[in-house]
Amino acid sequence: MKYPVGTIFSYYEPAVFVGLWRKEKTIYAEEGGIYPDDCYDRATDYFQQSLLPYHQTDDEIVVGGVERWGEYAWDQQYAIYEKEDLEVLKELLGVKCCK
Repeated sequence: MKYPVGTIFSYYEPAVFVGLWRKEKTIYAEEGGIYPDDCYDRATDYFQQSLLPYHQTDDEIVVGGVERWGEYAWDQQYAIYEKEDLEVLKELLGVKCCK
């Protein structure tokens, strides 16, 4: 994902939006690693923070958890939310604070 840290997104499958995430740090391939030497600076993974609660296990609900993407589905599509989208979302959720 070539977006900056802090980008708010959902995974997109045609006509379906999955989750609400905040992109965190990007991880790059290391020189001498499993990738050819000419692409050691290639983005290979990233961290993401869930903005919605989710089940970690049957008994544990996580709020705000940070995890590695780890999907390696390079053709994954994303819905990227712009500031105006987030303002509408805040209103729908009844958020009265924070600019």
